[in-house]
Amino acid sequence: MLVLKNQTMAELKNIDNANLKISNSSSSTSESYELMNHTNLNENQRMYFKSLFEKYDTNRNGTIDIQELMEMVKSDHNVSKKLVRKLMVSSDKNGDNKIDADEFADMMLNRNYKDLFKKYTESYVDILVPKQKRRVTRTEVGLQVDGFATRKISLCPPPLCMTLISIFEITMFILNRSLRSEEKTTTTSNVNEFGPIDVLLVYDPQRRHQFWRFISYMLVHSGWRHLTTNLVVQIFLGIALEYRNRWWRVFTVYMAGILAGSLLTSVADPKVYLSGASGGVYAIVTAHVANMILNWKDLEYRKLQLFIITVILSADLACAFYNRYHMGEDSPVSYSAHFGGALAGLLVGIWILKNIKPTKQENRLWWTAFIIYLILMATAIMINIFWKDHYFATQY
Repeated sequence: MLVLKNQTMAELKNIDNANLKISNSSSSTSESYELMNHTNLNENQRMYFKSLFEKYDTNRNGTIDIQELMEMVKSDHNVSKKLVRKLMVSSDKNGDNKIDADEFADMMLNRNYKDLFKKYTESYVDILVPKQKRRVTRTEVGLQVDGFATRKISLCPPPLCMTLISIFEITMFILNRSLRSEEKTTTTSNVNEFGPIDVLLVYDPQRRHQFWRFISYMLVHSGWRHLTTNLVVQIFLGIALEYRNRWWRVFTVYMAGILAGSLLTSVADPKVYLSGASGGVYAIVTAHVANMILNWKDLEYRKLQLFIITVILSADLACAFYNRYHMGEDSPVSYSAHFGGALAGLLVGIWILKNIKPTKQENRLWWTAFIIYLILMATAIMINIFWKDHYFATQY
C-alpha cells in the first residue's frame, strides 16, 4: 500500500506539522491551478491544494508528470517507479499521462492511498482522544496554517511507555511465579503467598519505612486474572492517550496514580496489603475523563468515549468488589487504591495533558486541580509520618 508524504494526507486529517506556511505566490500559469470540480472545498482548503500543486509542478506547466510525482513521494518513502506509475494511472482520469489540479486534489482526498493499518489506528485514537484543530490566519505573505496544538500520529517509533511498563510487569510476574514454584519443591514449610520477589515489592503496612513499596507494589499481582485485567485496560487506553500526548505525560499520570493509590490505602485502609497496578490503570482511565472535561466541545465521539470509560470503570469495580467480598480471598490485599488512582488521574490529567483550546476558566481549573492534588498528597504523607497509632508497629 502506497503511503503519500506526511505533509499531504496527514495535513488533510488535521494532524500537526508545526509551522507549515502556505505561500500565496502568483505565477503566469495560476489559472491552470484552479480547482474547477471541487466546489465543496472551502477557501482555505482550495488555497492549500493550490499551494501543494504549485510546489510539485516544478516546470510550471499546470500539470504534474511521472517524474514530478516520483520526486513528491521518494524523499519520505522508498517507493519504486512502478508503484508511482500505478498511482499515476489510477489518478489520471482523462488519460493524458499527467495530473491536473482537480486530479491532484482527488488523489490527495483518496483514502485508498493511506496505509491501512495506520488508518485503523488513527480511527481508534480519534475515538478515545480528541483530535486537535488547526488555526488558520492570514498574513502579509499569504495563508498560514498553525499546527499549534496537536502531535502527529506516528507508528514509528511506536508508543513505548505503556508497552514497556506492561512488559516489565509481565516479566516480574512470570519470574516470581517461577521462583515461587522452585521454592515449593525444595521446602515443606509454608511459602509466603506473595512469592520471594513479591515479598520485597508488595506494599506491607508493617514495613512502611521501606518507601519503595509505595511504588513497587505495582509489579505484584495476585494471579493471571488480576494481571490480565490491568494490562488490557492500560494498553487499550494508555497507548491511545500516548499517541496524542508525549510519553512522559502519560508516564506521569500513571505513576501519580500508583503513588496516590498506596498513600490513600495507607490512610483509609491501614492494615491491609496492597498489590497490583490498579492505581495507575485507574489514573489512565480518569485521565481520559480529564481530557473530556477540557476538550468536550472538540470531541468528535464524545458520547462513545463516555460510554467506553463508563463500561471500563463499572466492569473493573465490579471485579474488584467480587474478588474481595464474594470470593472471600484469604490474602488481605486491598483494592482501595482504585479510588486514589482515579482521583490522581483526574487531577493530574487536568494539568499535565494537552488542552486543545485553553480558556480562562480552564486555566483556573488547572490551578485548582494542581493545588488540590498537592494538598491531598502532602496530607497523606504527613499522616503516614506522624500518626503512628493509626498503623501496625513497624517491623525492621
